[in-house]
Amino acid sequence: MATLESPGMDGQTGDMETEALQSARWLYCGEPDDRQKAVLVQFSNGKLQNPDNMRFTLYNSTNLVNPRQRNHRILAAETDRLSYVGNNFGTGALKCNTLCRHFVGILNKTSGQMEVYDAELFNMQPLFAGVGTQIIKLGGKYFYLLALCQPTKNLTEAGDLLPPRWLRQGHYIAVLLEDAIDQEPPVENQNKTFREKLDSCIEAFGSTKQKRSLNSRRMNKVGSESLTRTVAKAAENIIDTRGVSALVSDAVQDDLHEDSLYLPPCYADATKPEDVYRFEDILSPAEYDALESPSEAFRKVTSEDILKMTEENSHCSFIIEMLKSLPADEEHRTRQARSIWFLDALLRFRAQKVIKGKNALGPGVPHVINTKLLKQFTCLTYNNGSLRNLISSSMKAKITAYAIILALHISNFQIDLTVLQRDLKLSEKRMIEIAKAMRLKISKRKVSLADGREENHRLGTLSVPLPPAQTSDRQSKRKKIT
Repeated sequence: MATLESPGMDGQTGDMETEALQSARWLYCGEPDDRQKAVLVQFSNGKLQNPDNMRFTLYNSTNLVNPRQRNHRILAAETDRLSYVGNNFGTGALKCNTLCRHFVGILNKTSGQMEVYDAELFNMQPLFAGVGTQIIKLGGKYFYLLALCQPTKNLTEAGDLLPPRWLRQGHYIAVLLEDAIDQEPPVENQNKTFREKLDSCIEAFGSTKQKRSLNSRRMNKVGSESLTRTVAKAAENIIDTRGVSALVSDAVQDDLHEDSLYLPPCYADATKPEDVYRFEDILSPAEYDALESPSEAFRKVTSEDILKMTEENSHCSFIIEMLKSLPADEEHRTRQARSIWFLDALLRFRAQKVIKGKNALGPGVPHVINTKLLKQFTCLTYNNGSLRNLISSSMKAKITAYAIILALHISNFQIDLTVLQRDLKLSEKRMIEIAKAMRLKISKRKVSLADGREENHRLGTLSVPLPPAQTSDRQSKRKKIT
């Protein structure tokens, strides 16, 4: 007798699941928690074989004000062998999160209802922390720098500490890890400077160009340190051999040599003031003869002409005062007039910065004088495809020194430095520096003004024997240092 066996419990359960799937209702529930989507992960280096061995930690951005950063999240995962990290922001984030939406469905088999939640996909990159990756503590208790394969530029924590170029190139990422890293960095890393730690990262993970640059910088550093030690040792040997006083004396002589570059030739052993700075060194006989025609107006100047010059302000005060004191003797008057004319030319030439044409002061200047001014008181420079004559600061100082010497020859070797300084638009300190470098004696004198007031003027006198040579304040500063 044949019997019919009824199906067992396993067959009944399978039929119920099939029926529930066919009649399941879709219920959209949005995000499972406030500001937190469900997490989906994929691993860049393969497929996950044992999910029970993974430990995940999710970190949300604490910046709730910035709408672009409030949804930033970092997902850390670790196994017994490797650690992984992924993020949903920056250039390393998956583009599919912005191009499409991901969902996770949970089926209630009893009610036949499937709850659907928003989800987000993370691409997990491995961190080989145990095989040479530098874990560098940057600041705070849990702020570390980890090597990363993906570039990023939106990490505000790293932006304050790392160059933006490195963040864009994707060699480093700064993350806040609380549970993923349980141990402090090695002692050797704690004793390193921030620069040394970054260099270690470049050695381990930098590009060929970065490593080449690092090696070049290290070689330069070694060469610089070696040069510094060599120079320091040589300086010690020189000091031990010659002594500090001899070195200071040499430095003073160097300052005097620098000053002599813009001073006229000085004959310190002269017995008369006119031989200390010779007139022939200022104006050669040929140049002196060439001034006969242009200086004729000064030689024949009258009191009416001087008054007109003052009203029209055609000449500076120093020149006008000298014209008032022209001697009556014809020979001396001619010499004074020519000297005053050349002095006026020097002052007008000094007021310029760049000499563009061949005639520095106009067509009325003799060729030999114009050549002297350009050759002796300008520097030749190249600009915009052409050569130009430039009156540099050192050349202005040289013109000032020559003007002082010429004025001394005109005024019996005593001049009012204050009036000349104002015409040259120099500071009093700079004028005194140049006068002392020329070994003039500086004195004061009260001068009455037109409105009845008095003011102090500085006088410069050239007399023999000459006072000791003095340079600018550099010498006194050097004495204070030593």
